[in-house]
Amino acid sequence: MRFALALLLTLPLAACGSSHDVSRAAAAPPTVTFNVDDTKHMDEANGRAAEFCSRYNRPARLESLDQQNGYYVATYVCR
Repeated sequence: MRFALALLLTLPLAACGSSHDVSRAAAAPPTVTFNVDDTKHMDEANGRAAEFCSRYNRPARLESLDQQNGYYVATYVCR
């Protein structure tokens, strides 16, 4: 529930625009969520998720990829 609330609170910020192709939207171990401008930047999101999960000695696994308001929301689980 906290994760969903954190994600909902960060979505308006993401909609404001950013010069970054990938920005972290939420993190609640063992999950991390990134806003991705388009799928050609998924490699960057994958790398950032792997870096996040390495803190917990776990690999990152893409759990979901949804499209919202012209960008993608990629959620990874550290497993």
